[in-house]
Amino acid sequence: MAETKRRAPGEPPEVRSPQTDAEWDASEALMLREFYPNVDIEQRLAAARQRRAAASPAHRPDWASRAAFKDGALVGRYNLQLRHLRHGPARILTGCVGGVVTAEEVRGQGYGRALMRDATALAQRERWPLLLLAGIANFYGKHGYRVCCTNAEHSVDLAKVRWPEHPTHTVRDAARADAADLLRLYQGTYHEVLGSFDREVEAQRYRLGLSDEQRLLKVACTADGRVEGYLYRSGDAWAYEAHEMAASSEGATLALLAAHRDLVPEATHLKWQLPLGSRELAWLQAHADLYSGWHSPRQAGWQARLGDVGAWCEAMLPVWAERWGERAPRKLVLSIGEAEYGLQLGPGRAVL
Repeated sequence: MAETKRRAPGEPPEVRSPQTDAEWDASEALMLREFYPNVDIEQRLAAARQRRAAASPAHRPDWASRAAFKDGALVGRYNLQLRHLRHGPARILTGCVGGVVTAEEVRGQGYGRALMRDATALAQRERWPLLLLAGIANFYGKHGYRVCCTNAEHSVDLAKVRWPEHPTHTVRDAARADAADLLRLYQGTYHEVLGSFDREVEAQRYRLGLSDEQRLLKVACTADGRVEGYLYRSGDAWAYEAHEMAASSEGATLALLAAHRDLVPEATHLKWQLPLGSRELAWLQAHADLYSGWHSPRQAGWQARLGDVGAWCEAMLPVWAERWGERAPRKLVLSIGEAEYGLQLGPGRAVL
């Protein structure tokens, strides 16, 4: 039997990727118990094994999932996904952090801090410009994260919806063959929204091959089978919420609303996140009473911090060129922490 490694006094916790099937299962189970206490854990573990077997195009075992260990036992974890965040003409490589949790018995012992330091070290090693997460208040700020954006949420009063007399679309579960259509719809609604992400059809197809994604993602189709909308709803306790929706027609929007209503028969209101000024929001407003507002909890929600400062400056050059390049040529010095960078601006260009 292998000897269990014990942490010496003052030694930082061990953080690494899970290496065995048992460690992968322990990581997933810890996350499920914390965030989804009412789900069938064994069923979800089977779905997680399916995801690992399918191997995402962006999957890299050395950083896609990380875990903290105490005396050989897994006591904390987080996962990472690389995405390109859109900021005008810039595409900023971003490490999206999720599923951060430590076991209750080790909280306050530095394991959460070790996980956050590990994510920052990875970003600096790999030269990722930015780290992004959605998190609780009063924890991530200590690790350099700051609230960076808010979500426009729209609550639909189902009792006051003016439903069409003759629905024009049907709704079904999404399938892998829908990947290109979903990508087209996403781009039409979200690509001009600051903080949206670039997506690739292969990654979209991979996600649609997973049973969890198919269960939560619905598409609206015309009578001849053309996909004109999709709804990505939250699962389990938050089933009345949809955090992403896009459609190219009013009929598809209303069909998805009706399908969401039928999936949560006990709900009196549904909550959708949609960009202000979007066509989908205008179609909803024409048929329903909405309460719209910004969801911006204090020191919580979407938070970001710089990863590698030099890589962030390089990624932002197209934005700075667009904003300031048409002015008289100038040289600026950017001071970020202990680092300084010279920025030269000229007509339509920015050079670091």
